[in-house]
Formats: sequence, structure tokens, C-alpha cells
Amino acid sequence: METTSVLSLQEFAQKYLPHHFFNPMTPFQELTCQGLQELIMTTGSAVYQEVGLRATGKTTISTIALPLWCICYADVLGDYARHYIIIVTRFFEQSRMCLDLLWAELQNNAAILDSFGNLAGDNYRMGGRIQTTNGMLVHVVGSTRAMRGRKYQQWRPDLIVLDEIQDESSPSEAIRTGSPDLKLLSVRGL
Repeated sequence: METTSVLSLQEFAQKYLPHHFFNPMTPFQELTCQGLQELIMTTGSAVYQEVGLRATGKTTISTIALPLWCICYADVLGDYARHYIIIVTRFFEQSRMCLDLLWAELQNNAAILDSFGNLAGDNYRMGGRIQTTNGMLVHVVGSTRAMRGRKYQQWRPDLIVLDEIQDESSPSEAIRTGSPDLKLLSVRGL
């Protein structure tokens, strides 16, 4: 395992997840990475929202790259470290696909394993959850599940990713403007 300095979210995604992103990233992806990293590096409660066309990388950045970045750098982020990440999508099955991708990257990504070691542990799919070896929990739920009262050890959720939780009948900006290809990404750091 190599000693790793903290890369920006964009640099991390390009180095460890090149199979998910164009190189170079699109300007939209760069801005999304920058906005999400600024959210993580904020103390207190904050919200980052992004509306963009389908197939621009919003879901991959927010549900794969961002949680992996938080997991891999949990020990060096200090006060900005996240402990309990929840990913919410419209349907649980969508969230579960995100969890499967996260698990696959933690288990099989040679670059991540070389730099950070085995962070996956053995606790996968405990009711839609991954518990990492460095003490983090990633939990996925569908948008109809209750969010109140959730707790992991002494932590309440400190990062919640809401990805495309609206449907075509929701009063989103995309629907009001007549563009069904626009989707909302909302990430809350608590």
C-alpha cells in the first residue's frame, strides 16, 4: 500500500476510475466534482444541487466517485470526514445498483487496493449497506423509505445523496421547461 496524498475529487476520479470518465473530464463534470468537494469540505449543514442532461456523469460522480473518495480519504480528512453516507434514488433497485458498483470498485479496483488497501471488509449487503474496514457505512434506500431516526454507531447520516428521486410527474424544472432529459442531483452534507 502506497502513501497517498489527498487528491481532489476530480483527480481521484480520473486516477482511480478512468473506466467511468472521459479524460479529460467535460466542463460539466469538472464543475460537479468541484461543487461536491466544496460541500464535503464545509463544516455544518450544506446542500449542493445540480441539474443536467442525462448521460453527463451526475450519478457516477455522486454515487460512485464521491462516496469512494470519502471512504478512501476518511482517515486524512479530519473534521471533514464522513462516517455515514446514505444514497437515495427513486427506487431501491436503483440504489442497490449503486451499492453493487461501489462494492465492486472496493473489492476489485487494483489502483484503489494498491493505494488504500482493502477497505471493503466482509460486511456487504447487510440490508443494502456496506460497512468499510475504516469504520464508514454506506446505506442505500429508495425514496419512499423513512429517513428519520437513522444512526450508525454514534453518527447520524452526514452525507445524503439524492439522485433522480423525482419522476416524470414531479414538478421539477426539467418538466416545467418541457425537457424530460434534465434530471436533478441533490447532495446534502450534514
